Amino acid sequence: MGTRANLNYQRDWLLLVTYALQDLGHAVVMSHNRLDSGSTINIICHGVHDLSSEEMHHIINSDVNYGAIPGEIIINGTVNNRSQFDEEMGLPWTDFSGGYLPYLKGADFVWCVMEHNMRELPKYGVNPAGFLKFGFHPRLQEIKLIPNEYRDNDVYFFGLLTEARSRILKVIKQKGLKILLHDYGNPTLAFMRNSNINRSRIVLNLAQDVGFRHISGLRIVYLATNCCYGLSESVGIDDGDYLKFSDVANPNEIAERCLEVIETKAYLNLAEKYHEMIKKFPMKNYLEELLDETFASI
Repeated sequence: MGTRANLNYQRDWLLLVTYALQDLGHAVVMSHNRLDSGSTINIICHGVHDLSSEEMHHIINSDVNYGAIPGEIIINGTVNNRSQFDEEMGLPWTDFSGGYLPYLKGADFVWCVMEHNMRELPKYGVNPAGFLKFGFHPRLQEIKLIPNEYRDNDVYFFGLLTEARSRILKVIKQKGLKILLHDYGNPTLAFMRNSNINRSRIVLNLAQDVGFRHISGLRIVYLATNCCYGLSESVGIDDGDYLKFSDVANPNEIAERCLEVIETKAYLNLAEKYHEMIKKFPMKNYLEELLDETFASI
């Protein structure tokens, strides 16, 4: 659901869920902003927070069965800790109580991609069926790595360029390292992103400050799956227990860590290490367990 840009951002985990469902013998069709009736089980993946309250109620009143996967942080009775005041300031705002919450309550089941939401949603009368944990799938190994000697970029970062992230990137640049940036304010297609990952020695995973400081677990899994070296910013809450698949450094040590792994070429062995680790945690197993839990209770 939502905008095409949102669809592009979420393509990695949409594919991951699709591949795992297919492994389990299910026929899967991906559609954009459309619900199917009949015997189809609709799973709405993310993006609903971009819709108006009227559009959310259209889903609720459609008489179509659906499951929901909220991809945003639910906190303090808001989506992404944004109030109506933020909308007046030109920032995205979601009508939580009038639209988003009724949408979640109208779902046949809710899967959370953040453990935080597993704890938060029951406060509003929504009991998630389970936690959708990301794992390894061989079909998501889609980056054909070029030889190290042909990698012509040191550090690549893609994401929203907040002030905190910009400060870290500035220090890295001051160290003399070459940086490629992809600001989410100017979306690019996944195959272009993957080309930049391929040519880079380091891919950064910097903390998000929405709601609470956290790291993208999906990015960690995706990089480890593709045997690409990721360097994550340390955070107090490792939501989903994904940091074990990534190299980690404190914000004020990230630039030095970049220099160190490039000078020693340690990023090559570390990429192999985390790749071998993630292979022990198949996405198929996670989803099979979640499906059993979900439909045993419906």
